[in-house]
Amino acid sequence: MLTNSFYHYYHNTVFRPASTFERLIADNRMLRFGFYAVAITAILYTLVYLFLIFGDGRPFKPWLSIPLEVYYRYNVFFCATSMLLGWLLAAAVVHTLCRMGMQAGSFEQTLAVFGFGISIASWTTGVHDVVTSLLGGIHMFIFGSQAKACFFYLPYGIPRMIMHRGCAAALGDFM
Repeated sequence: MLTNSFYHYYHNTVFRPASTFERLIADNRMLRFGFYAVAITAILYTLVYLFLIFGDGRPFKPWLSIPLEVYYRYNVFFCATSMLLGWLLAAAVVHTLCRMGMQAGSFEQTLAVFGFGISIASWTTGVHDVVTSLLGGIHMFIFGSQAKACFFYLPYGIPRMIMHRGCAAALGDFM
């Protein structure tokens, strides 16, 4: 295994973040690797929205004035763009605040570290979102107006308890 590969940095962000980030900010590929990390999350959540389209998913109440029936068909194009812009904005705000506090470091270093942080943190809900939207996309359960608060109709004998526990775990991530 390469010790300075993208995989090495990504994997060790979970288990040894401080030493991994120290090595990352010294690597001249840090910005590229930070982008790759955010791209993983953007791709996975784009898949979530594609699965929601295939499964006829509906949002609760979108903040954009887009009809509910076609909301995810538009949102699939907003997903990656909003993640990239959010990554840039979050890193810019933190970098500016750190510079005001006389901390050292370049914007590229902050951006690279935030790329990995955002990507790794997204796995806590991302796995649940990909699995549930995939199951809806292949019609293993049905999305609809009754699909509120993670109560889905599950045909084909899939135990509802598994889905409810997954939703409870995801809810715990937000608390």
